Amino acid sequence: MKKRIFRELFLLGILFVLVWTSTHHSWAAEKKYPSGPIDLYCSFVAGGQSDLLNRALAKHLEKQLGVTVVPGNKPGAGGGVAASFLANSRPDGYTMGILAYEHFLQPILLGQANYSVEDLRIVGRVAQYCNVMAVTADAPWKTFQEFVDYARKNPGVKYGHPGVGTTIFLRTDNLNRKAELKMVGLPFKGDPETVAAVLGKHVPIGAYGSVAAKTQADAGKMRILFSFDPPAEFGFDPAIPDLRTAFGSIADTDLEVFQNLIVPSKTPNEVVQVLERALEKIVKDPEFVSDLKKINLKVTYLDGNTVMQKIIPQRITNLKAALQQAGLLK
Repeated sequence: MKKRIFRELFLLGILFVLVWTSTHHSWAAEKKYPSGPIDLYCSFVAGGQSDLLNRALAKHLEKQLGVTVVPGNKPGAGGGVAASFLANSRPDGYTMGILAYEHFLQPILLGQANYSVEDLRIVGRVAQYCNVMAVTADAPWKTFQEFVDYARKNPGVKYGHPGVGTTIFLRTDNLNRKAELKMVGLPFKGDPETVAAVLGKHVPIGAYGSVAAKTQADAGKMRILFSFDPPAEFGFDPAIPDLRTAFGSIADTDLEVFQNLIVPSKTPNEVVQVLERALEKIVKDPEFVSDLKKINLKVTYLDGNTVMQKIIPQRITNLKAALQQAGLLK
């Protein structure tokens, strides 16, 4: 009788160990990150510079993480649609976004957001954009100074931009007001539509991401007159005037464009750490640096904690001032 009881207890013990081991392994497998496809969204339509960066980063994240990373688009509201989607996504590391500061800060300042700064976490700053202004190749202005002189003498010259509230719009609005160009902005849905409007001569000049203009300039269809950022750093002719060299102190109130890898704030620290390590490797990868140069972007990595603690507070102050000056915020 005792032997039978002992044998049954022994078998129950083995069964318990097997069940516990199986459950533990299953739990461990569930906790392993990443173990499935990741969605990576940008805040503008396909074909623009944000989309191209998103696709480049997705490719390199795949290589580092060993899972499929699917690039997608959430356009609208100057980046606000993507920011809202991301802030309200499941915080598991399988939904991420590439956003500029303004994409998620502006809706908050305008009282249009259903989230707060605390709902998002920056994994790291990835790249810097270059914005330019360009005209058609047969436009009468050969230099930006010629265009400036014309605009000042003919108030109301129209310029195209990829949407009210976008960083390009705010940068151009800042230039327009402080350099007294007296232009009138016309919004379009992203760089491709802005380029089409200029090529179709619906507007004489446009402000866009640099890759959109460079593609057309290389094809002999456009002439880049002005760069907001140092042109040589982004592969452009250093003779092209930039904001600092052409207008001096106006650059102090400019909003440079930096793109960041962002996740919902409640994403577990261990998941964020995996992404941080992957991003740190990516930004040092010569292939990634080369990929970004091809689309006129510059790698400007900065860790997420530094961005959140030091960059974001100052950016909020500068952005609030820019929105007020543009008449978008009281």
